[in-house]
Amino acid sequence: GKIIKPTAIKVPSVLNAAAFKTLGTLMAVGLMILPATSARYWSGTITAQLGFGFLFALLSCWIGLLLSYVLPETPTGPCRRFR
Repeated sequence: GKIIKPTAIKVPSVLNAAAFKTLGTLMAVGLMILPATSARYWSGTITAQLGFGFLFALLSCWIGLLLSYVLPETPTGPCRRFR
């Protein structure tokens, strides 16, 4: 009701702002748009698009983390070397 609706707007907004600051604008926009865009070409209904979008986003995260684990020289996130 009255608490869920404002929270449903504020939480994604804060997460997007944090993503823009951490990743940069182009990468953050790409991370948000690519799963949905891919899902659009694989499905015909909005329900299927939501399912495929979720699946593509989840698989992308898991594959990235798996590759980062298997290849230890590959950073999981933004990497800064300190001297």
